[in-house]
Amino acid sequence: MATLIKPKLRSGINPLVKPKKGGMEYLKFSVLQLARGKSYAGKTGSDECVGVLLSGQCELKTDTISKTSIGERRNVFDGAAWSFYLSGGSSYQIKATETTSIALIFAPAKEQIPSYLIPPSDVVVMTRGTSNWCRDIHNIVGPERPASRLLVGETFNRPGCWSGTPPHCHDRDNYPEEVDLEEIYYFKLNPSNGFGVQVIYTDDRSTDEAYVIRDDYATVIPEGYHPVVGAAGYEIYYLWMLAGEGRGMIPRDDPDHAWLHSCETALKHA
Repeated sequence: MATLIKPKLRSGINPLVKPKKGGMEYLKFSVLQLARGKSYAGKTGSDECVGVLLSGQCELKTDTISKTSIGERRNVFDGAAWSFYLSGGSSYQIKATETTSIALIFAPAKEQIPSYLIPPSDVVVMTRGTSNWCRDIHNIVGPERPASRLLVGETFNRPGCWSGTPPHCHDRDNYPEEVDLEEIYYFKLNPSNGFGVQVIYTDDRSTDEAYVIRDDYATVIPEGYHPVVGAAGYEIYYLWMLAGEGRGMIPRDDPDHAWLHSCETALKHA
């Protein structure tokens, strides 16, 4: 069943989704908050890790990446992110050169993939949808980038607009029609006092919920369709992270609403 998380972030590491929480088999998720000059050291263990700088600047040092300065955006709405991929068995140290917030995403590694940096210039930016379901998507670690299980990116909803629309799910391993992936969303709002709504439902309606989402909330989505809408006047951002046995981003649209695809071209040229 889906879970809504309402964290109170503090300085240091904030584990939001721990192993097996909310039906997650693979994903773990933390937010690291560091004041200027503060450091954090960790190990990936048997996991791979993707780190996404939400805001600030820091120096990253790992077994294979030496004291690299990364980060330049003031907040998640200020351009594309600096990110990094860490292989299983890595040790890493992060030192904040400005007040810094970093998302750390983990999943069990099936293979050893060398660590690497992802500068903003390597983020794949695209626009999806039209009308009031138009949104901007930043693919950070997509299927084309090496990873064992993880897929990571960012979605930016314009005020009053929907994303994840037509509603889609990825609940079954039925390649090439659908690949089973669990997912977590982590939200930011602009202005930060705004709100949005996430709807999560399954075909049989055994899950059929709507959650009010606010700044720093997260949703844990083991299954189901999961569209998001922002309130009028408020831009909504979410960091999305997926993991499963496969890494194909092949969702299945809700057949009741898949017709929206057929009118997108006409609306774009209207």
